[in-house]
Amino acid sequence: MPAEPTSADWDDLARLLGRGALADLFTAPVTPPADWRNVFDMAGFQMVLSRPTWTPAAQGTAADRGASNTTGRGAASALNREAASAIGREADSQAECATERRAERGTGSATECGADPTAHRANSVADGTTDRGADPTTLRPNRETDGTTDRTTDSEAEPRADRAKDRGAGRRADPTLDRGADFAVAELGRADVPDMLALIDATRPGPFWPRTIELGAFYGVRDNGALLTMAGERLRPPGWTEISSVCTAPQARGRGLAAQVVRAAADRITARGERPFLHVVDTNLDAIRLYERLGFVVRTRVRFHGYRVP
Repeated sequence: MPAEPTSADWDDLARLLGRGALADLFTAPVTPPADWRNVFDMAGFQMVLSRPTWTPAAQGTAADRGASNTTGRGAASALNREAASAIGREADSQAECATERRAERGTGSATECGADPTAHRANSVADGTTDRGADPTTLRPNRETDGTTDRTTDSEAEPRADRAKDRGAGRRADPTLDRGADFAVAELGRADVPDMLALIDATRPGPFWPRTIELGAFYGVRDNGALLTMAGERLRPPGWTEISSVCTAPQARGRGLAAQVVRAAADRITARGERPFLHVVDTNLDAIRLYERLGFVVRTRVRFHGYRVP
């Protein structure tokens, strides 16, 4: 869409997508006509790979490496400090609640802690997709039940990292990222699309359709034939490639599999001399932790929004 779309532009988009289809406007700063029903509207972050915590298959050009260390450094540092603070507050809240529960055991009462990290909004800032800490005044998602509207599960739920390590200046590689090393990462093709669509339907990481695989390389991990995790390429502005559709089957989470496929995608991107980036919603703290442990940093806040074509 152009920066200032006309009614004719919206009519063209409606004809292209078809009545009842989802128009994923992603981060475009445009507002559709009043009869386009909002499906989701949520805050998130765009993160870029700055300093990988693994040894990439290719490092790119010297100029590209220099850009990685300088582009948006000041803004990203401030946003990531806010993000670390937000996750620290969430962990403090959990620890306090756990202490209260232990104290209440003798009284026969029990207090349930809000253990789901996606239930906490980060008051700091990392597409599709994670700068931590979004503006708490932004709209929360108005989800539907189809697989195109829920961006809150971009990644598997990874074990919590030690907060001091996460916030330390000299970040070290997290050994939990290698838990999936025993599983072979393979490039996915057209024959894998039915299994990819089934995994998307089970995890709902965001828009993915039968031809999405044509946008770039996708990687996955199988166990006894079952596709457990995947990630691949989508948006490709000059010099950059987005890592998207990061998802892991519920029964396979916590094994480091998402880290494996994200690294495979990032290696391929850097081998072309490009830089990887991704998006994440601000409530998906587990995904944010994972991406930060891999070396991604917050670049900017973004807004995800989509509408149903009348």
